[in-house]
Amino acid sequence: MTTPDGLVDPTRPLQPGPTLATVMQRIATTPADRLPAPGTLDALRPQPGRAVVDPTAVVADAVADLAPTARRSHEQLTWLRTFFSAPGDAGDQRARAALVVTWVLDDPALRVTPALAEVLVDGRRATDWALTVVSRVATVLAPVLDPQTWPSTTATREEAARAVLRACGLHPGDETAVDAEARWQTVSTAIQRVVLAQLAEEAQRTEELQRALAARRAKEAAAQVSHV
Repeated sequence: MTTPDGLVDPTRPLQPGPTLATVMQRIATTPADRLPAPGTLDALRPQPGRAVVDPTAVVADAVADLAPTARRSHEQLTWLRTFFSAPGDAGDQRARAALVVTWVLDDPALRVTPALAEVLVDGRRATDWALTVVSRVATVLAPVLDPQTWPSTTATREEAARAVLRACGLHPGDETAVDAEARWQTVSTAIQRVVLAQLAEEAQRTEELQRALAARRAKEAAAQVSHV
């Protein structure tokens, strides 16, 4: 049984993309300016003397590179700023995730994927697709795996690579769709948390049932004694 993750469109089967190693290597080479530490990214309220990366500008530029025939709209910039201004830590997580995701989307190895040809040739569709990928990864993966850690280890690179591919509508080109899905169910931090929560809930229900049965048996035993 597979657990839904919010990264894929369930009506569209995943198509072959770049190899997993290709995407993992791209993540491993993420530039330092795309990996700001948590809490240091504040493009809306820059502080004197501190270099600031404006995630809205960086992401908008990356999307423009993907869709050179599309015009950058005020609505797009407003959406990005609003998305990155979510309350609490969410906005910071989303912005830092978007910086890494757009670095991956800018990889020529991804752009030449045959399954994306029809999307990328249309500027409007390419823009919508790229922003959807950013939104999905930023809201699903970033809250459970800090974007700054994505390039750090083999495990985090794999999880991030698989998440980005899934959000793109792809699976690793060196795996079947079935094998890729099975592996994702194993490595996804979000899915594992859901599974563990379900197991804990099931264990609690079992414990409550056992207590109820024990109480019933004790009551029946007491009733039998009272009739002796």
